[in-house]
Amino acid sequence: AAALAGAAWRSGAAAASAGAARWSFRHASWQQKDEEPTWVQGAKFDSQAPEMDVDVEYHYEGWGTNYDHIPDPEFCAAMCQGVAKCEAYTWVKNAGLDGCPSQCWLKGGVGKKVPKKGLVSGVPPPRKTMPLPVKAGSTKGASLYCFSLMVPGGYEEGLLKWQHDHKAGIFGCDGAGVYSNKPVHVAEGVVASVVNSTLKCGYGGDSQSALNSWIFIAVWHEVIAVGDYKKHDWVAKVDPDAVFFPERLRALVAPHAGKGGYLNNCKY
Repeated sequence: AAALAGAAWRSGAAAASAGAARWSFRHASWQQKDEEPTWVQGAKFDSQAPEMDVDVEYHYEGWGTNYDHIPDPEFCAAMCQGVAKCEAYTWVKNAGLDGCPSQCWLKGGVGKKVPKKGLVSGVPPPRKTMPLPVKAGSTKGASLYCFSLMVPGGYEEGLLKWQHDHKAGIFGCDGAGVYSNKPVHVAEGVVASVVNSTLKCGYGGDSQSALNSWIFIAVWHEVIAVGDYKKHDWVAKVDPDAVFFPERLRALVAPHAGKGGYLNNCKY
């Protein structure tokens, strides 16, 4: 299906190129004045990818897949980095899609390099290896206090009880706490600390996400008031339904021991 889709796209691109040629013949001066480069690596932000081939397509016969609405080649390179068998990629600036018109093709190899306007190709950044897991108490400067905010009466109560019973999630940390707007008995020896909030909020913004900043400000006030975090090196806020491996987080924070700081795992 990917091969057929690629053939269909290439045919469409050829037709589009022919149309562009006729248009440039009639309006050559206009097109030359307003034509922009397909991509300038590092112009908008620091590039994380090896040097890209701009206006080049990698023709490769073998494994491949594609994704629509990928805004730039950096994103495409990162997607390739995340797929073990992806050894190269080609980003199409305008694939004729509604909305964001760009497309990303992941490929199993570079193949033949063919000049083609409007495409950017390259190889992924080096893949990073995950540090070995670190057990509780085995590494100086990596003690974790982990907490979750729980909405009472819902599925989160059951998730947190399961985590407690299996010493998983936040209960695999060196210290753990549960916070809610009621003193809910979560598990043996675990009662939620009460937050001064209804835990209710509206939705808005361009993504219609929860407008819950004030809820979590109240939560952090209670975390500070309880004070258990002071016994540990790091504090981790974890959603009750997050798949969380504290032994892996310890390995990542250990190199930062004693430096202080805030680590955010989400760019946006």
